[in-house]
Amino acid sequence: MFLSYFRKSAVMALGAGIVSLVMVGCGTDGASDVGNVPPPSTSEKVTITAANADKVLASTVGGVGKIAGMIDDIMDKLPGLSKSGTSYAVASSGESLSVPGKISLSLASRDCADGGNVEVGFDGSVEFNNCQERGVILDGTGIVSISSSSKYDIQFTNLTATFSTGTLFLSDAGASVDGGNFTFKIETGNAVVQGIGIDVKNFTITRDASGTIVTGSIKTACMGGWADVTTAVPLRYNANKVLTGGVLVVSGNASEMRIAVNADGSIDVTLNGPHYASYPSASDLPQYNAVCP
Repeated sequence: MFLSYFRKSAVMALGAGIVSLVMVGCGTDGASDVGNVPPPSTSEKVTITAANADKVLASTVGGVGKIAGMIDDIMDKLPGLSKSGTSYAVASSGESLSVPGKISLSLASRDCADGGNVEVGFDGSVEFNNCQERGVILDGTGIVSISSSSKYDIQFTNLTATFSTGTLFLSDAGASVDGGNFTFKIETGNAVVQGIGIDVKNFTITRDASGTIVTGSIKTACMGGWADVTTAVPLRYNANKVLTGGVLVVSGNASEMRIAVNADGSIDVTLNGPHYASYPSASDLPQYNAVCP
């Protein structure tokens, strides 16, 4: 679940898997290049009431967590990663370069380990053709620009990722990474995870020194409409990866839920102003399969 812990591997994977996969390019500004689609209209949004509040909680918090988890998996398992000592390669097609203290690679168009292939262009582009490696099947295109050994941008177009648990499709998505800070933005995307359909639009995850911030719109069939998710107070975690702060706001049609995390990890939820419910921890929040049969 998203509130349990948004994995730091998203940052580490962007710092390793993507750069190991694609060559230096100059054609993208990552998240900044991702467009916006019209937001959901008022009539398309769910009206949040006590009757459906548990469904909205499970759909928004759980749905965001599932999307974030799939993004993590894509970045963790991109084909081409190879560690060699403590080097970091910035490669052109068929070549490899190293910068001390990072990760190295040798990059070229090639067949993927379990089927399909990766085609590398001379403009920083990569095309995944049913590329099957590390338990993920990728189809679509990407392009990367690297400014330094710790700052770079990546953009995906019409990327489909297939996992053992489901699929994720991103029409236009990109990431911008600067050291330990990153932003990942999705124009539109949809996922099916263990039979659960999730749609997102104008969806952004940002992580910096202040914490993790989520904004965007999300919809599930169970919820019956769209809801906007914003972060009023950045999500923060302690050294044991336990959530210790932050406030998420879920907005529907003239209705709103606020999900506030306390320092001890307990959670208080308000619905349209008054208190709705309290939970000992994020794992005690309503679960999708329990409230959305």
